[in-house]
Amino acid sequence: MREMALLLLVAVMVVCGCSRPQPSAEEMKALALLQSVQGGLDANPSVAGFTQLLGQAESELTLLKQNPKTNPCFLNALEKSYASCQIAGKALQKKLETEDPLRKQDFDMALSFSTAFATLSIQRAAECYAK
Repeated sequence: MREMALLLLVAVMVVCGCSRPQPSAEEMKALALLQSVQGGLDANPSVAGFTQLLGQAESELTLLKQNPKTNPCFLNALEKSYASCQIAGKALQKKLETEDPLRKQDFDMALSFSTAFATLSIQRAAECYAK
């Protein structure tokens, strides 16, 4: 009987020790918001709608920073994505304000680079839990 209990305990420890940590609900919410922000950039958003989404993402990131259990790798990747989205938002606003077609192209390029970096950072966030 003791041997069976010991074997069961070892089996549970092995299973629990091998399972990967999973993102918390708060981390998933922040990730989803940043994915929405990044996806919104692809859909040519209004500046007001984009700013609102970005503000929600900032609030979620602030909550994650306050939680000591937040995965630092995950948080760092989301912060980079957020920073890229901020740059993209500024480029979007400037693009809409200018009449010069060459400047519009410049802002389009800034939008493209920032959006690509935001996407890459979101992918890196997901990789933090794949290790």
